[in-house]
Amino acid sequence: MIKSFEFKPYEGIGELKLGSSRDEIKNILNKYQLNYKEADIRVEHQGHLTICVGYNMFIHFDQNDSVNFIELGMDQNTTEADFDIIFENKRLFKQNHFELYKILKKNDEDLVEEATGLTSFKLGIGTWCGLGYFEEPLLHPESIFVFTKGYYDDI
Repeated sequence: MIKSFEFKPYEGIGELKLGSSRDEIKNILNKYQLNYKEADIRVEHQGHLTICVGYNMFIHFDQNDSVNFIELGMDQNTTEADFDIIFENKRLFKQNHFELYKILKKNDEDLVEEATGLTSFKLGIGTWCGLGYFEEPLLHPESIFVFTKGYYDDI
């Protein structure tokens, strides 16, 4: 069953709130019966622990143990998302990158387009599609991520 979460800019997705503590996140994951493990995954510009839910959700924590990045991804075996993100009444994983571009560009004139996807610093959301964004704009995103203000400032 797909779990749907509404995206709110710089707040988070559903009950998964940016700024939440590790314990708050564990309680939410347990509520949805999502199995998780903690992994010592180092993000180059942060250096912190990550909670992994299967291989399709990654929750990063900053030095203060607060959530600063959440990524939901597609199941590579089925090419379906275990999760969906709702924004402006649209299921984002059901949109191809061309449609996602239109949705995000309407809300952020400075939307960044790269070979790997889209990033809106105004909204705090981005997409990743490997190296196919420019070549295949009709592909669906492989993952969608949300982040706190300032997350990318040190890159």
